[in-house]
Amino acid sequence: MQALSDVSFELGRGEIVGLIGPNGAGKTTLVNIMSGFDAPDTGRIEMEGEDITSWKPTKRATAGLARTFQQGHLFAGMNVRENIAVAALGVGARGRAAGRRAAELLTLLDLEHRADSEARSLPHGEASKLGVARALATDPNYLLMDEPAAGLSEPEVPPFVEILNSLRSDHGIGVLLIDHNIELIVEVCDRIVVLDQGRVLVAGAAREVRDNPAVAAAYLGGSSVIGEAGDA
Repeated sequence: MQALSDVSFELGRGEIVGLIGPNGAGKTTLVNIMSGFDAPDTGRIEMEGEDITSWKPTKRATAGLARTFQQGHLFAGMNVRENIAVAALGVGARGRAAGRRAAELLTLLDLEHRADSEARSLPHGEASKLGVARALATDPNYLLMDEPAAGLSEPEVPPFVEILNSLRSDHGIGVLLIDHNIELIVEVCDRIVVLDQGRVLVAGAAREVRDNPAVAAAYLGGSSVIGEAGDA
C-alpha cells in the first residue's frame, strides 16, 4: 500500500501553506520525504530549481530547508540554550554567532526563563517551541512545521500566530504548516493543501478549502462543519 501517490505542490518564499487531512492521510510522511528522512519510490523534490531528492537531511538543512518534529527530537540532556546553539553550529555558524542566535530565539519564542533548563524538563508546549527555535537556528529559507502548536495553551496561541506571520512578512521564509486546529490554519495560511488517503484532495485559497464540501466529507463523513483533525 502506498503512503502517498501523485502528490505535487509548491511552497514559495514568503508564504504559509497549510497541510491538513484526516488521520493517516500522509502528512507527516510527506514532510519526512521533503526533509530527507524518508525517500520516495518515484518522483523528485526540488528546491530553488535544483533536484535535492538524493540529498541527506543535513545537506538540505545547510541549503536552507528546516523542519520541526511532532515528538521533539531534542537533546534531552542539554539545556534549552545549548539545544538552540547546537542547531546553529550544525549548519556552520561559529561559536559566538551561534550563541547570539540562541539568545535571539530565546526571546522570540519566549523561552528566556527556560534558557538553563534541561530540555527533558520542559512541558509539551514549551518543548514544541524549542523545536521551532532549533529549526529557526539554522536560518532557513523554507520551514516545514509538523504540529508546532501542539500543547500550547490558549493564551500562547496568539503570540505564536504573530511569530508565524513574522516569519513570512519580515524574514521571507516559506512555511509549510501542519496543525489540527483548522481555524488557526485558515487564519495564518495563504493556501491550503488537503491530503486524503495519500492523495491531494483539494488545494487552494484557505477559506475556499475550509468551506469545500469534499474537505468536510473527508474529515467527518459529510458534516458541513470542520473542527479539527489529528496527526498523519
